[in-house]
Amino acid sequence: MRFIVLLFLILLVSCSKKEQKFIPSQEMKSIYNQEELADIQTLVELFNSRVCESQNDLSCYRGVLRDIDGDMCVLFEMFDDTVSDKVGDFISKHPNVIWSECRSTLYAVNQDYQSPCISPETKFASYLSNLNNDLKIVKTMEKELDESGFLDINWWLSEYYILTELNRSDLRNPNINFFIAIGVLGGYYDYQLQLELGVDYFDTSDLRF
Repeated sequence: MRFIVLLFLILLVSCSKKEQKFIPSQEMKSIYNQEELADIQTLVELFNSRVCESQNDLSCYRGVLRDIDGDMCVLFEMFDDTVSDKVGDFISKHPNVIWSECRSTLYAVNQDYQSPCISPETKFASYLSNLNNDLKIVKTMEKELDESGFLDINWWLSEYYILTELNRSDLRNPNINFFIAIGVLGGYYDYQLQLELGVDYFDTSDLRF
């Protein structure tokens, strides 16, 4: 009898892992249309399949965030042209979907989740300057982001913010999963563009903290 119960539990766990998919929260459904949600689901599941076995694997996400904070070349080796194409398609259709959302809402699913975004009345520049960063550099980054609204700056700021909030962020939150995924994939897409242009993407001596 114990063997049967144990076998049942093993099967239940293994099946539940296989069935784990990105499920948008009600808040995301109220913000994005069906086409955008389909794109978001594709990107997050693509990210999870290349980097994480499960979007609930917290150790994996923390490892990814450590790579972001350090050498992203290692992380980018996990991706290929398929990823770049899908991210490129998403960016071309919804270039400001993340940043505009971050500026207009706390982006929290409910009271149990911490928001990965700064509150609307708080600017990235003032937040980062409070971390003893060079205010001139931060303002330059913010200015570029305001002018472009593109992910080349967005992923850098968003991932840095999440890195500082790990103890307060629930990485099982589908919104945060999405935020991390699109940040990394957006960075990869921009990295590919820089390579095509012959630019040294990692020459960031003027953007160091």
